[in-house]
Amino acid sequence: MAVVVLVAGVSCSGKTTLARRLATDLDAAYISIDDYYRPFASLSIDDRKRIDFDAPEAIDVDLLVDHVRLLKASETIHKPLYDAAAYARLQGTEPIYPNALVVIEGLFALHWTTLAGEASLRVFVETRLEACRDRRVARDVGTYGRTLEESLARYERNVAPSQERYVIPSRAMSDIVVRGDEPLEHSLQAVRAHLGWARTKVY
Repeated sequence: MAVVVLVAGVSCSGKTTLARRLATDLDAAYISIDDYYRPFASLSIDDRKRIDFDAPEAIDVDLLVDHVRLLKASETIHKPLYDAAAYARLQGTEPIYPNALVVIEGLFALHWTTLAGEASLRVFVETRLEACRDRRVARDVGTYGRTLEESLARYERNVAPSQERYVIPSRAMSDIVVRGDEPLEHSLQAVRAHLGWARTKVY
């Protein structure tokens, strides 16, 4: 049965960088929880922009947990794909094949007990909130083409309150806390050290 590693943290804490590198180094399957945003393509772009994508209700957690259980049962899944620039799920899916190690990352990776209960190792990436905010705004403007005003407004309206309510408290569910503002190699070494122990906790 596959070992599942969950990586959580606030927006732009460094969790995606850590999870992707871990999956690459260990030849693991990688899943971003962002791809499980509910489909909103039927709504206009203006209506989609008003959706709070920083609330756990925006994620189809039932589908996500079903997919995790299928991977643990050595079955292939067909993961949805999400386009952050368009605020919508894309047409088509991406196959994820069974693997001895599955790395899953996202804001709410440790928030849902149904998902956390499927994991053998739970990692929380902690970074100064001011640094995360600056990274988030730079990404929104530089990568997604959003205005500075739009990004800052969304941060204050949705991102910061959601982090305080859902993400930061989920730190208590973690087995290990690493720093997202320290060298990546430090975090990778700490997670790898815990993986040997985690492999004895396969559910």
